[in-house]
Amino acid sequence: MEQPPGYARCGPDKVWLLKKTMYGLRQASRAWYKRLKDVLETAGYQVSSNDPALFHKLNPEAAFASVHVDDILSASASLDEVQDLKSALRKVFDITNMGDVKHYLGMKVLRDRKRRMLKLSQRQGAVELKQYQELMGSLNYLANCTRPDIAQAVGLLSRFLHAPTTEHAAASKSVLRYLAGIKDLWIVYSGSDTIMKGFCDADFAGDLDSMRSTTSYVFLVNGGAVCWGPRLQKTVALSTMEVEFVAFTSGASEGLWLEQLRANYGLSKAPVLIFNDSQSAIAMLKNPIVQSRAKHIDVRYHFVRERVEMQEISVSYNSTKDMMVDIFTKPLPANSFVACRAGMGIK
Repeated sequence: MEQPPGYARCGPDKVWLLKKTMYGLRQASRAWYKRLKDVLETAGYQVSSNDPALFHKLNPEAAFASVHVDDILSASASLDEVQDLKSALRKVFDITNMGDVKHYLGMKVLRDRKRRMLKLSQRQGAVELKQYQELMGSLNYLANCTRPDIAQAVGLLSRFLHAPTTEHAAASKSVLRYLAGIKDLWIVYSGSDTIMKGFCDADFAGDLDSMRSTTSYVFLVNGGAVCWGPRLQKTVALSTMEVEFVAFTSGASEGLWLEQLRANYGLSKAPVLIFNDSQSAIAMLKNPIVQSRAKHIDVRYHFVRERVEMQEISVSYNSTKDMMVDIFTKPLPANSFVACRAGMGIK
């Protein structure tokens, strides 16, 4: 927080005392609720013991007030009770009287008084949700087939398929604008180098909601990507070495499958070559000694060690700046993004 423009700074030892809450502060919503609760209780309402956002008043006429932040829906058998509530709120707050409820919290409300029927619908929201889901389906298809450069953004947006907001819709349109600007990109396979090379990496606790990490991998043949993807790890890791172990597991599983597929097509079978930028994880794979910081790592992630010992997998170090799979784990500056994209043979 910074002081308002135009006020002189009085030195590092002087601080401002905030006498009341401000919009945007962490405690602002709590302060608003307490203030609204006081006003409603003064008007004779009581807070429900089952739902702190529901207030009721039983005498002389039953009346109810449902609160969602600053949207208040009132209901009563007596119109006077509804008017009294509006008057009580108007004395303290600037309010807008929306009349009979027709829409509330994105829901369409249809009331048939003669038939004593009340209908709720979210048709528009359902249409918008369907549109978002269809868009994500199309973008996922692109990301999985020929456009690994959008895989990170699409994967992140796909986590909100069932409850997208306007921010998610705006972000999805940014992906569309990016695609529209460079429609003629190709994955180019060229040269005589048929040796498959894999790159795997992971961020650390990159998902702020679950504190889980994201695994990323890509496999190249003849300079072009043949298999790739970001994957949100299923468990919370305690160290960067642990997340790299999990990343190696995903990458190795994919690489072994690809190598078997290549063997089916008559290509000579060779150890799967995987590059990573974690020297500690590589050292643990090549020299599987017991370390206190690795004791807790789930046994299923240690199968890579076995495959390294069996010489089915070969692990090597690659510097962080040359790890093209960074494009899958986080947003990158433009220059780094273009370099990673080109590294996968996308031209």
